[in-house]
Formats: sequence, C-alpha cells, structure tokens
Amino acid sequence: MTQSPNSLEESKKICASASDMVNRFSQRNPVRFESMLEKITLKAKTYNDYGRLLNQLIRDKDDVAIAKILRNFRVEQHVELACKDILGQCGITRILKSLSDVAAACLDVAYRHIYAQLEKKYGSPRCQAGQKQHLVIFGMGKLGGEELNFSSDIDLILAYPEKGETQGSIGNENSIDNELFFHRLAQKMIRLLDKYDENGFVYRVDMRLKPFGGVGALCTTFESMKRYYLEHGRNWERYALIKMRAVAGDVASGNALVDELAPFIYQRQVDYEAVNSINEMKNRIFTSAQEKNLRDDLKLGHGGIREIEFLVQTFQMMYGGRMKELRGQSLLNALGALREKDLLGEKVAEMLRSNYLRLRQIENAIQYYQDRQTHNLPNKSEPRRALLIALKADDWLSFVNEVSRLRFEVFQLFKRIFATQNEKASQVDEKMLSEDYWFGLVYQTDITREGAETIVADFLHFYQRMKDHDLGDKYLIRLNWVLPQIITALDGEENPVKIAKHMLELLEAIVDESVYLSLLVEHPSVLKKIMQLFMHSSWMTRFLCQHPRVIDELIHESHENVDIDANIIKKELNYAISQSIGAENIIAKLIDFKNAQMFRVASADMQQKIRLMNVSDQLTWIAEAIIAVILKLVSHEMTEKHGHPAYEEAGQTHVAEFGIIAYGKLGGLEMGYSSDLDLVFLHSSKGKNQVTNGEKSISNDIYFTRLIGKFNNYIAQPTPSGKLYEIDVRLRPSGQSGLLVHSLRAFELYQQKEAWTWEHQALVRARFIAGGTLIQKNFKNIRLTILKKNRDAKKLQENVLNMREKIYQTFNRPDKTMTHVKHERGGLADIEFIVQYLLLRHTKDHRHLVRCSDNMRQLAALEIFDILRSADASDLRNAYRDFRYWIHRQQLLGQRAIAPKKQFQRQMQDVIRIWNKVFDIDKDK
Repeated sequence: MTQSPNSLEESKKICASASDMVNRFSQRNPVRFESMLEKITLKAKTYNDYGRLLNQLIRDKDDVAIAKILRNFRVEQHVELACKDILGQCGITRILKSLSDVAAACLDVAYRHIYAQLEKKYGSPRCQAGQKQHLVIFGMGKLGGEELNFSSDIDLILAYPEKGETQGSIGNENSIDNELFFHRLAQKMIRLLDKYDENGFVYRVDMRLKPFGGVGALCTTFESMKRYYLEHGRNWERYALIKMRAVAGDVASGNALVDELAPFIYQRQVDYEAVNSINEMKNRIFTSAQEKNLRDDLKLGHGGIREIEFLVQTFQMMYGGRMKELRGQSLLNALGALREKDLLGEKVAEMLRSNYLRLRQIENAIQYYQDRQTHNLPNKSEPRRALLIALKADDWLSFVNEVSRLRFEVFQLFKRIFATQNEKASQVDEKMLSEDYWFGLVYQTDITREGAETIVADFLHFYQRMKDHDLGDKYLIRLNWVLPQIITALDGEENPVKIAKHMLELLEAIVDESVYLSLLVEHPSVLKKIMQLFMHSSWMTRFLCQHPRVIDELIHESHENVDIDANIIKKELNYAISQSIGAENIIAKLIDFKNAQMFRVASADMQQKIRLMNVSDQLTWIAEAIIAVILKLVSHEMTEKHGHPAYEEAGQTHVAEFGIIAYGKLGGLEMGYSSDLDLVFLHSSKGKNQVTNGEKSISNDIYFTRLIGKFNNYIAQPTPSGKLYEIDVRLRPSGQSGLLVHSLRAFELYQQKEAWTWEHQALVRARFIAGGTLIQKNFKNIRLTILKKNRDAKKLQENVLNMREKIYQTFNRPDKTMTHVKHERGGLADIEFIVQYLLLRHTKDHRHLVRCSDNMRQLAALEIFDILRSADASDLRNAYRDFRYWIHRQQLLGQRAIAPKKQFQRQMQDVIRIWNKVFDIDKDK
C-alpha cells in the first residue's frame, strides 16, 4: 500500500518537523526516505526481517564496511520506526518490540561474523564431549524485556556452556581454550558495536551487570554463573535477572539457563532480607528523585517510568516463586498477571499500563528528536513544538498537565505501596489519637455500642503504644492505612471485639516486618480471610501470631490447594531451599516451608475443603520431605569431614548405609498439627574395619552417633521462627537407656529376644522413611519376621490388656459430663489396640495383614481375611474417623480431645462391644 503524492509530501513535512533525526536522514538520503514513507503503512518488521536484511548487507564485506553498515542500519530502522510512530502507523508496544528486535538482530549478526573469523583462526570451541559451543548473549533491562527505546544502552551478560578448547584448525596448532576464544570474541563484538567513529556507533554496551561486575570476566561458563548467583548473588541482582533474556547466539541453551536460575530469582517464601533490600532500593529511587530535582525527568523523576518498573518487578520478585505466571521479562505481561492474580486491582493495573505506555511514547518522541539519550521534557521552544507534533498534542500547557496527572497517579500509588521514609506520620497521626475519629469509623458498621466502645479503647491504646515505641515513621504510616481497613472489615463479623483484639495482636507480631501492613492494605480480601481464621480457630490465631510470615500464603490462590501429593511437596521443598547455602540458611528455609504448608493444610481443613485422612497424609508428607533434606544435609557434612562409613566382609569393602524408621503417628500416616516425631535410627555396618574412609577417619559407631546428634540438633533447634519438630526416640531398643543408633543385626536380635509386647505393637505402625535402600529392604524383612511370629495367644492377650489398662489409669480425666475421645473406654486408643492385637495374633497366617502401617488400611486387611466381620470393621472405621475428626477440630480450636458424653455414646458403645468380642470378655462379669 502506497501513499498519494500529496499525502506523501505532507508525511515528509510532519515527520521532519517532529524529529531532527528524521529531518537529517531525509536530507542525506532523500530517495530512501521517500521510499520508506511510501511503504510506511506496511506492518513493522520483525526480528527475522531485520536479521535477513543485515545478513544480505554484510555478505562478503570486510570489518570496516560492516561497522559502517551496522551503524547506518540502526539509524535507518530507527528513522522508519519514528516515522511510523509520528504518523500513527504503529502502536507503542510494537515500536518497543521492534526497537528491541533491531538491537537483537545487530547483536546476532555481529556475533556470528566475529565467531566465523575466530573459528577460521583457532578452530571451533568444543566441550569435553566434543560438541561445538556457542556464546549466549543475554539482554538485560529494557532489551531483555523487549522494551528498548530509541537511545537505550544495551545491558549484556555473556556466557558459554562449558570449559574446553578449540578444535578444527590446521593441525590444531592455534588451538586455544574456550574461555580465551569467547573473551576475544566478546571484546571484538563490543568494540564493533560500541566504538564511536565518523558514522556514530551502533549501541552503547554496558557490561556492569555481569557476575562480579566491573572486575569479573567478560564471559563465564554456565556452571560458574550458577555458582556465582548461588554463593555471591545479591538481591539487586535477583531484581535485575527478572529481565534476563537470551537475545543472540545460542538462544536455546540460554533459555534453559534462565530456567535454571529461576529458583534464585523467584523464591517460594517471601525473602525478608530481599524485602529490606527492596526498601533500600526504593529509598534510593525516592531520594535520587528529590536530590537531583528531576521534575522534568520522565524516567527518574517522581511518578516516572522507573517507579512503574520497580513496582512491577518487586511484585514479580516477591511472588513469582509460587505464581509462575508472574515470571517473565515483559513488564506489560507481568502487569496483566498481577491483575489476574489479584495482586493489583483492575483499576490500578489499568492505570499503570496506560500511564506506562503513554510515558514511554513521550520518552520515545523526546529521544528521536535528536537521537539523544535523554528523558527530560524539553525547555526550549523548537524541541517543544516538535514534541507536540510527534504526540499530536494541541498546546504545551495541556500537554504538561497531562504528564503531571500521569506521574501524580503513579507517584501516589508508589507512596502507598512503598511508604517512603521522608513522609511524616505526624501529618496524619493526630486524628488517629482522637476517639471521635475511631467512633466515626465504627458507627459506620453494625457493631453494637458496647462493642464499639471496647474496640475504640483497644485501638487508641494500641496506636499510642506503637507511637511511643518509636518504631519509625514508615511503620506508623502503614499503620495509619491499615487500622481503618480493619474497622471496615469488621462490619458483619459475628464477634468483632474478639477479632479486633486478635488483629491487634497480629499487628504487634509483625512490627519488624511492616511490609505486611502494605500487603493488608492492598488486599482487603486477605484481611477478611484472617478474620475468619481468628473467629473460628484459636490454634490458627496462635499460629498466625507466632509465625506471621505465613500471611504471605493468604495472597496465593493455591494456599488452600488440596490436590497435593508427596512428590509435589518434595518438589516445592527442594525448590524453596535450592538457593540456600549453609545449614543455618537451609534450616530457616525449612521452618518457613513447614509453617507455610501447615498453615495451608489447616486453613483448608478448617473450611472443610479437605478430608480428614488427607490432612494427616499431607502433614506426614511434609515431615518426611523435611527429614529427607536434613538427613542429606548432615550426611554431606559428616562425609566431607570424615569420609564414608565403610566395613569389610568376606574380603570386600562396603559402604555402610543409614536409615530412619518412623513409629507412631508419623509411621502410621496420622500426623496432627502438633505431633512429635517418633524415630528409630539404624545402620548396616558390620564385619571388620568398621571405620570411615576419609582423612579424619573415625569408627562407624562414632560416625553414626555424631550424625544423629547433628540430625536431632537441626530438626529440634529453636529459632526466631520456631523449630521444625520435637523428636521422641524412646521407642528405640532398650528405650531411654539404649543407644541412639543400632545396627540392623542388633535391632533384629533385640526384637526377637528382648522386646516387650508393647514394642511389637509399636512395630505394627513402623515404616522406613529415609536413608539407604539396603536399610529399607532389611527393615521390611525384620518387621515382617517379628510380626508374623507364632505367639502364645493367652499371653499376648494378657500383655495387650495390661498395657491398655496402664494407659487408661494414667490419663488426665475430664469432669463427669465429658469424655476423653482418645483414652476413655471405647475411644480411639481401644480401636488401635484392637487392630494391633489382631495383627500380632494373625499375621503368622496372613503376612499381608501388615503390608501397610496405618489403621484404616489395617482394618480393611482384617476385614478381607475374615478376622473381623464386615459390620464390625465398618463400625470401627466409622468410629475411628469420627474420633480423629473431632481431635483435629479440637486441636484447631486449641482445646483438649474431650467431648460431651452423649456426643460419641453410640460409637463408643460399638467399640466396647467389638472390644469385648475380640478379647472374649464377658460383659456381665
């Protein structure tokens, strides 16, 4: 499609008037300029188009000619895009994408030209396996986000897959290692693009974002890059890497590396050190805007482009760990995802989107006026006239008012989300200390007069206390925002006084983590969720106040996800700790992970979105995943220091394995919210020379004892965020007087010859959960051997009844109107004893009875083998489920496992009836 002569002349005039860069080009290249405008209505070129054009232009040209071609090419494409923008033939998003495509094409063409030159001289770089290697050129910042402007620098990071050396030159006489090959390539490429000559430059290249900054190597291996970010990466680098995109060279390998770095950039739990770093970065942005008087700077001034970028990337960094939709280099895509995930309201997201695009359009027009890297509104008449023509604005005053409005809207949001240090809480705290102010808020709700007086008194006292504590303006500013929100959210709640008190407890618990005050303001729905938890569960109230970091869970739409299995939990845990170095950091991440997962399960449980058995399953899987990580951690620490535990048998040397056996609730997949871990530790060492094979060799007994000591210390050590679990090892052979760890043989002999009947009852619920496969296999065989022993039926019954009576006589009884659901006659403990007794009695005939370790499936097995009548098995299952459900409910309410006597009268009668039948007890005696 072409333009008419009249419209063509008009287009020339408009474009030349709007841009001095365009005007100069039209005078130097009138024919090309006219041809360009004749085709101006065609779609903008793509990356492939630019690459194809460039490759045709540089074919068979020398370095000097190529340098000139690249410079002229960049100018010509920018002129065409400027004309498209001026004439309204292309939207701003397409302009930004095309500008990025021009840069990426120039990079790739320059790279491949220089690669070919060096390959002729040195051969092609190869990895250890002999495969040819290429450099990956990562674009950062606006190039990475495909949001480049007309005079942007290009920020780059360069990496290659592996160390190795070049091959293929004649006789390999000129062979060099890959590092030197790619270093020389990078130098030549940067010089080709960045050097200023009579034709200008292609792009200013900035390499300061590479690992170790200015002192780091120009190029690094993938492995070195991953190690750098793991060991030395700082939070500002996480922020910068959000924009990292492979733009040239081996793009496919680069994309894979970006995926591998995702756990460093996007962490599952909110990283509070990162939040503090974000606040420091924000304060620098704010302070810089003030100190430098950047009133006319569209990028760096208040409400400018950088504040929008900072806001979006901060949300990406904080929440991208679980919301994968937030990940990605594009600001506009991320902004859409933030809206979809309710992290930003629809109106706020749309305001940011439209304001960002308009500010970028104005910035582009400012820059293509003279092809200069500036972000300031012009202060002279000629460039002002040109800007108004480019933007189709009527007059300068109206235009300035528009820009002021755009920036004011952004700045107000920026201040609200990131309470800035120079704001003074004193500007608003006078009204916060007024009773009339609070009564005015409360009377807008349906709270009673008596309740209103209590709430107002509590809020005034709390606010005065927080003010007197000198917590800083930032905390008080956020408090000024969030407290009225709480009052509003109390409207319609059943017990507003109780909820208000708990909310104030929570606010006091997050004094040092005031970022959550902003979160509560931005997400009123989170306030409502917290209130529901406070209303219905004292356990959740206590848990939330003890572990306020789990507030973060309430934002995520998956926080009550019930469709989670053991593999998903392991995967999420490994992701959460993947960038942690050192035991202290790993334990801290494990505690945060456990708290978040327990909160997720409890929230779903309380709202009856998850079945009882699935609650226990998930709590069990969480514990298992954590145990596996800690075992791996302590094993690595021990073997690094002492080597692997080894032994000799039949003239051969073997590595001794270690394993963990779970008993009790963990073994029976019945974990509750406050369950301990009943554990037994086994190893496979035997024979001669039972010592470790490291430089600091020690006996295997000492090795395993120290390993368990480390394990128990890590899993039970108190931290500011709590501890992981309490460990109970009393079920080990010989109880508290026994060794912490036993060999498989010693464990088997003890079970065969010394163990009491109650220890065999405990073995019914035991299972292997972590460690070596040899331990797993041998423990399974030992367990089966012991459980299928031919026992004297009368003695077995006597021992089981005596143990049950002992427990019954020692439990803390409630008053006469209540019954203990677990320990009372006919309670949950009786069901467990029935199952354990029948399994110990009949496994000798039916080995598959003990294939599983949980009560429900063991009851099913007893029914299948006709040891229990179907009706009795069904009654026991139903009673067991009812009891377990009630115990869970009581835990969430922070209450004992007791209930009114009539509540479970029928179930307990059923259990007693079956108990009497199983143990052949005459009920008339």
